[in-house]
Amino acid sequence: MTNAPAGDIFDAEDVSRVERVTLGERVNLRSDLPTPKRATTYGRRADLSNLPIVRVESFDDIITAGKKAMTLEVTKYRRSTMNIESDDKSRTSRKGHHTSLELTSKESMLCPICECGLIHPKTFTCNGGHPTETRCGQSVDIEAYDITIVTMNDVANRYEPKARMPVFGIENGELVFRGNSTLTRRGGSDKAQNNAEKWQTSRRRVRGEKPSWGSYNVEGGSFRSGMIGLECHIKDKVFRTFATIAFDESDTDNMTARGVTIQSRGINLFDREVTE
Repeated sequence: MTNAPAGDIFDAEDVSRVERVTLGERVNLRSDLPTPKRATTYGRRADLSNLPIVRVESFDDIITAGKKAMTLEVTKYRRSTMNIESDDKSRTSRKGHHTSLELTSKESMLCPICECGLIHPKTFTCNGGHPTETRCGQSVDIEAYDITIVTMNDVANRYEPKARMPVFGIENGELVFRGNSTLTRRGGSDKAQNNAEKWQTSRRRVRGEKPSWGSYNVEGGSFRSGMIGLECHIKDKVFRTFATIAFDESDTDNMTARGVTIQSRGINLFDREVTE
């Protein structure tokens, strides 16, 4: 395993100057240098940085090979009491189709006793029979009251895009491919674009226990993303490309030491998803 200049690999993939500038902002290799004042300086930082080269039998084995943007799949939106107007302020625009929203609504019966909770349609109890500080949780005789019908809207303040990513780790000081895994950006983690994105996966870490959210090795942990070079030998010819990879956030220092110096908390390294 060796390192190769990032510029050579990116040139082969027709990465534009604007995209290279974005990568230059993610390069931690020359943190001793002053902050650049020109965009082209960021681009040169990306040119001069080295990418660790991983040899593979086929580029198809790593699903992000040569891709500058990940394809995202969205999970169902969670119901919330947040209204549509205030939610408009917190929607984000990200590359992919997951910003297309289909909001639904349903009618519910308002509890006449506490005038806050909703009546369960089968048990006819307020809040499903679970009292809280604002909801009485009592059984309601709907024949004895004038029931008010309210409309509840689904809103998109909670969303969980998914992406298939190759996960790498460090074993004996070397980069090791552990397979492609589905990563989920936890709902609401960056809806206002103020916080770092929290990409996790759900897995059963102990046999017999329930699955839990976390990173590859750490329950409750999250992933970071990085850039590596790929090398494939076919009939005495060498072909190179790049790939976006995921790794445990706890492995950040080890990855940096191994040469993965272009990093981000977001999966699309060519987009300005988060300010590091």
